[in-house]
Amino acid sequence: MADASEILKDVELTDEVKSKLVEKLNPVFSNYETQLVESKNKLDEAIQTRQKAKEKADELERQIVSGSAQSQELLTAKQKEIERLGGDLQKITTEKDELTKITDEIQTERKKELLSKMPEGKLRESLNKISDLKLLSEQIEAILENIPDKSSSFNGRGGGKIIKDGAKWDGYTSEEKEELRKKHFDTYDKLYYEKYGRHASKE
Repeated sequence: MADASEILKDVELTDEVKSKLVEKLNPVFSNYETQLVESKNKLDEAIQTRQKAKEKADELERQIVSGSAQSQELLTAKQKEIERLGGDLQKITTEKDELTKITDEIQTERKKELLSKMPEGKLRESLNKISDLKLLSEQIEAILENIPDKSSSFNGRGGGKIIKDGAKWDGYTSEEKEELRKKHFDTYDKLYYEKYGRHASKE
């Protein structure tokens, strides 16, 4: 099982904060590995089902070629069944490819959003190496929860008013977005919806 202490060993945090993070993140790692095993088992089952369908189609074809199926009506029925199985396999493959593409795009945008909450530097570089979206979200939330004074740690780069007239989501820094979320959530939610097509969470 992956150990959170290994991921955080080069991150510049106090021992107390690291200890709290390891305590929170290790169960997340364990749950992720369990889900990974379950997903692999389901994939193996799907592959076996597809292989059995292919073997059945091949057997039917061999029977037809060997002359065991005597009537033209049976021959036609078997050919249609083979075509149907082939069509089903193609449809499943196409749907899987489309779903994978959509999922990858959503995860990429979500990862950018999560990382925007963190400051530049070694910690952000370390988090950027994490490919699993759920794990990344858990770690960032755990880090933010364990920073004693988030407002002082994430002060914006300049003064002035928080809400910028006419500015879109990308026109705000990560610190400004966090300030908007805390003090002007309606504006934050509007900008978030325009960017990602869904409403933001207050949590």
